[in-house]
Amino acid sequence: MENGQLVVVNTNQKQTKLSHLLTILYAPTNTFRALGQSPKLRWLIFILLTAHIGITFFVSEGLLETSEMQGLLNQNDVQMPAAVLNLIKFLIVLFSSLWYFFMLFIVYLLQLAVVKFMKLPLGGKALGAIILLSQVPQIIGKILQFPFFNPDQLQNEEAQIAIGSLGLLVSQFTTDGTLIRLAANVNIFEIWSYALIGLGISVATACSIKKGFLASFVIWALVFVLNTAVIFLLPR
Repeated sequence: MENGQLVVVNTNQKQTKLSHLLTILYAPTNTFRALGQSPKLRWLIFILLTAHIGITFFVSEGLLETSEMQGLLNQNDVQMPAAVLNLIKFLIVLFSSLWYFFMLFIVYLLQLAVVKFMKLPLGGKALGAIILLSQVPQIIGKILQFPFFNPDQLQNEEAQIAIGSLGLLVSQFTTDGTLIRLAANVNIFEIWSYALIGLGISVATACSIKKGFLASFVIWALVFVLNTAVIFLLPR
């Protein structure tokens, strides 16, 4: 480690970048060590954006096929032009992507604040690379959700529970919507992502894994508390 940046262990930057998306899943420690002193974030942002656009486009296709949307779009038996439908899909993808990266940026700022508070020698660019790479498990979770996506059941709380969520288990024992939504905030893919962030911080700063996890899961706990507050504030 040098000046809070990750140490270079592989000079083949292009090959390393492509392999990071896979090695982060089975060899995360080596992956974080190979990021380099000044990791380029553009390729990570591009790949995440591409994956998110693909997922959102699939969801938008399903949303437009729901009976409620069909009723709104085809009122008085007038078929909505294809150009308008494509524009709606584009707007859904655009705003969803903007929101996704906005939330990632918020997580980055919060994580950076925690890192600085804990006086860990980690640069902002290296932290950004760690956070972006650590989103891979959550992308996998969203892809695994595809076979179970049913747009006509969006009002069904149980149908909206993500794969890997504790809410799936809780829903087998209770029909309490509030309890199910609360448990749904605990997702194995999200926890996996925060664990990777903690590991990345540990590797980059040469601190203990315990301290790295503390730095990352403080943010997870904060997000969980905020989501829980929303659940209890919204009407059932």
